[in-house]
Amino acid sequence: MHIEPDIIERLLTDRALGETHADVDALLDAYLATDPQAAAARASIDDTVALADAALTDDVAVTPPPLDASRVNTALQLRRARRYLLNAAVLAAVLVLGFIYGSTRTVPEHPRFNPTPVIAQPAPADGPSRFWSAQRIAALAEQRTERPRRNKWTWTSLTDQTAYREVLQ
Repeated sequence: MHIEPDIIERLLTDRALGETHADVDALLDAYLATDPQAAAARASIDDTVALADAALTDDVAVTPPPLDASRVNTALQLRRARRYLLNAAVLAAVLVLGFIYGSTRTVPEHPRFNPTPVIAQPAPADGPSRFWSAQRIAALAEQRTERPRRNKWTWTSLTDQTAYREVLQ
């Protein structure tokens, strides 16, 4: 019978830590008698677990030192004071920069505005305005058809040199 080495290693680690059942121990002992490599791995794992157990077993109980509340409060007050000082320094820097910018900025002089009164012309009394009349819209449409519309900003007009020259003229 052959068992994968990683499975054997996990079983040997569990056995060294005392986590296996008696039936599993009996089967593992039977397998270790037939496989010398697994027996060597067992000795190595048992030694490692014994060393770890000796290093972690300490008869002296370690208690942490008592927390000094005054030192904690002092540290918190110091942190709060630093934050306030930093915020005040940033605000002062922004105000100084704004003052410098405002004092060095030149305002262009505008000509004096002298309003002159304009008298509005009353609407003609002969009828409504001809601004929205059908005759005016038809005249505008005829003017537009007289000159052909040309799209100036297409890819071909930008790449074609003759079209570019026409646009410049």
